[in-house]
Amino acid sequence: MSRNYSKEDDVKTRIKAIEATTDQSILIDAAKTDNDGEVRKAAVERIEDQSALIEIAKSDRVAEVRVEAVMCISDQRALIEIAKTDNEDIVRINAVIRISDPILAMELALKYIIDPDCRGLALFIIAKEML
Repeated sequence: MSRNYSKEDDVKTRIKAIEATTDQSILIDAAKTDNDGEVRKAAVERIEDQSALIEIAKSDRVAEVRVEAVMCISDQRALIEIAKTDNEDIVRINAVIRISDPILAMELALKYIIDPDCRGLALFIIAKEML
């Protein structure tokens, strides 16, 4: 990888190394393979590759990392799929509010966001964006 990033370093050191690099291959590798969710999240914030972000959004074991990936995704089809299939409302909410078609976003929120409070929050955010 890089002399600055080593999985053997402590979490704070790895995050600093991630924040200091622009090497996409290092960022993608760290986002996919580091054992610590905070390190993976820091790497995701800097990834530009949409395919890698989509893969991470669909597969990371930590919801916060998946949310961070969703917030960087522009591919509408991928966001729709994530909104329909993720097992956490927080990830589905963030996917739904990134969908550019507000009517579709509302339909997805009503159908796929299970918790009523989370559903209400998503609908509020979508409606606010329409104003």
